[in-house]
Amino acid sequence: MICLLSPIEERCSSFNEVELEFTEEIAIQEANRCLNCNSCSNCDIPYEKNDDSFNSSQKPKHYYGTCQFPLYHNNIDYLKIPKTTIGILNLNNITPVVLPDERCCGHDCYWTGDLDTFEKLAKYNMKLYKDAGVKTIICSCAEGYYMWKYVYKDFFKEDNEYDFEVYHISEYIQKERLLDDLKLSNQDKIKITYHDPCRLGRLSNVYDAPRDILNNVSNVELIEMINIR
Repeated sequence: MICLLSPIEERCSSFNEVELEFTEEIAIQEANRCLNCNSCSNCDIPYEKNDDSFNSSQKPKHYYGTCQFPLYHNNIDYLKIPKTTIGILNLNNITPVVLPDERCCGHDCYWTGDLDTFEKLAKYNMKLYKDAGVKTIICSCAEGYYMWKYVYKDFFKEDNEYDFEVYHISEYIQKERLLDDLKLSNQDKIKITYHDPCRLGRLSNVYDAPRDILNNVSNVELIEMINIR
């Protein structure tokens, strides 16, 4: 993936990179390129449009969807995920806070061993949230959820700073019964399947909440894949 902050000449030339014969060293550099630009730790997430669906004021209920906003991905419309998540909350008279200067949770840095960068991001985000008075964090990103609920909690355990309630959006929907009796506009019965994100399923043991929501939709039939859980 090309970092959007890289020079235009580099982005253009990269369209032909599939034809290159990389050495092992260059291949490793290429595979880690997204983590090497440092943009996730040097700049904030650009919220160009802050409408009534969320706000940046100091309130205890916060939606964390940082890397799903459109800075990092230019080939997939990840923006639909935070828009839909915030839309569900809005339908239930919940206006979550989205802080304009929050940063990446540091998941990729943490899992690739760049602990210095992870520590900077974790401390920055923790201070930002504490200063804003955040008490509840709602995530639609499995990686962000895992980091905030488990890794951050362990990282800050000696400082006694961590006192957040962290929910994946599926857990929060289930807990607050936000989508009871939902029916799709399509009247025909549709068959769907669900893929468990590794960080949400195997590492966080959140399997039932997403399925309960899907099974609660009247005209949806959930077909499970093999080797689930």
